[in-house]
Amino acid sequence: MTQHVFRDSGEPPYMEFVGDFEAKYRAEEDPWEQSGATGQRSEYYEFSRPKLYARLHNRIPKGARGCEIGCGLGHVTKMLARRYDMVGVDVSETALKKAEHFNPGLNLRRADITSENFLDVFESWDIPRFHFLILGQCWWYLLHKLDLVLDNALGLLMSDGYLVLSQAFLKEQNYGREIADGFEGAVNIFIKHPRMRLLEASQEDSGELCYYDGLIIARKVA
Repeated sequence: MTQHVFRDSGEPPYMEFVGDFEAKYRAEEDPWEQSGATGQRSEYYEFSRPKLYARLHNRIPKGARGCEIGCGLGHVTKMLARRYDMVGVDVSETALKKAEHFNPGLNLRRADITSENFLDVFESWDIPRFHFLILGQCWWYLLHKLDLVLDNALGLLMSDGYLVLSQAFLKEQNYGREIADGFEGAVNIFIKHPRMRLLEASQEDSGELCYYDGLIIARKVA
């Protein structure tokens, strides 16, 4: 497996932030304004989340098993649970406790998809493989171990399952360009992966949203 190393971009060391999710969820009631109730991201979420729901609705039948990696406070997992049998996964214990409080009844699990033992943790849950898996707004925090992350994600999918990336792409990406440069870089990762077949890739780039909204859907082929 190729190990990716971030070059100096003039920003704080990447891994320092990645390791601080728990502190962020403890310090902030609504990190990244996930509730969509206030802030500049509200219009973005109003666009992105219904788009994700509609695209899945067109491809995946009601009752299918789904998993959201990076579920955070559980808003997207809850939305999709209206139609699918969902599991929300996040690395932060505090995030999951808040998600349980705001969205009672969700099936939530703690795990780190960048970990070597991620699939072992999944096996301990004793639940079936998923029909689809979403990498939900966490792309930037996975780039440093992207090969392992994709292997882990595909390992959770049943044969012919769908891998979905729903992501706010930055107007100007300041790190990780050597791995995946913007939306086009992410698409190329999916296209070139030997275990996936790209089905759909779309980006809202009109400039009306605070971020470019990207959605990529691929199917597991091996």
